Amino acid sequence: MKKIVLLLVFVLLCGTMVWADSVADRRDRLNNEIRRLSNILQDTKDKKKKAGLQKSINMYKTELAALPKDDGQAPSVKWLLKGGLSGGAAAIGAGLDFSLSKINMRFDLDYGIGSNYSVLIANLGPVFNFGLNYVNVALDYAGYSKKVELTGAGQVGAGSTFGASLTFGRKFTGNLSAEIGYGTNLGILAGLVYNF
Repeated sequence: MKKIVLLLVFVLLCGTMVWADSVADRRDRLNNEIRRLSNILQDTKDKKKKAGLQKSINMYKTELAALPKDDGQAPSVKWLLKGGLSGGAAAIGAGLDFSLSKINMRFDLDYGIGSNYSVLIANLGPVFNFGLNYVNVALDYAGYSKKVELTGAGQVGAGSTFGASLTFGRKFTGNLSAEIGYGTNLGILAGLVYNF
């Protein structure tokens, strides 16, 4: 277990550095493409071609706006509410999203009620945004009231357990997103998250 946690921390650190560079590169490429298309738009006489170019420029601007900001401002903190399946139980929770300069961090506490047991869950880890999609890699704590059998994780003993989880999410209209994933001490994870 110790080797898995150390490997996960190493992957997180390496992934954070690669992700930060790729976001800056993507921002530069989008700005260059917007400038290039704007220059072509100024020289074009055909209305149909102008409409197509303007549509492409607007698409690139929307994609640029969806990228995480790196403006040197103080970190912003947003609250989140979540509910779903975690630790083999129906769980609800609340947490915080910290928007740092190049990466987002998430911390949340959940409480779940399963079949004759309860579980207290805490998660902490980075969130990598890819437009409307995101990936959350977290270190997890779970305190089970008794020994349980979890789908995908096997038997987990009563008391405190530590593990790691990988969750994939997709943002929908407004502040709602859906997530699905797996945790080494939580089993299958699925739920909805509301940011405000």
